[in-house]
Amino acid sequence: MNINYHGAGILFYHIDKKGEVFVLLGKKSYAGKEWSIFGGGWEKKDGYYNDEKNLLKTAVRETQEEVGITVPLSVPKKIWEKKIPFYSWETYVVGLKNKLFIKRFSPEIARVGWFNIDRLPDRCYPSLYPQIEIIRSRLKK
Repeated sequence: MNINYHGAGILFYHIDKKGEVFVLLGKKSYAGKEWSIFGGGWEKKDGYYNDEKNLLKTAVRETQEEVGITVPLSVPKKIWEKKIPFYSWETYVVGLKNKLFIKRFSPEIARVGWFNIDRLPDRCYPSLYPQIEIIRSRLKK
């Protein structure tokens, strides 16, 4: 059994004409069926960067696989990470000029939706909340 897990994901946001901030979330179709960002585990094809697993490539690949959004590697910016022995996770953020309409998504995702950051859906993955607070604080500046 492999107890090591290293993963990453992308949190997409959009600011509408009224200045309201919306985030794009997916409801997982397995386990806790929680709402979360798009992402997943590192794979060998993601490679390494500076002798560490390239979690940016993981985030970009997983987003493409889960919801078909292609993101250039130069666009996402890291906003959050958690590292403990045998586990690491990085979250990247991408601001969008327009809300994307997601028509097709992987079987891992039951639903996709845009949510106002002040009115998130019930049953969000716990680590989403500190990531949302980072977005809030950065956009207030």
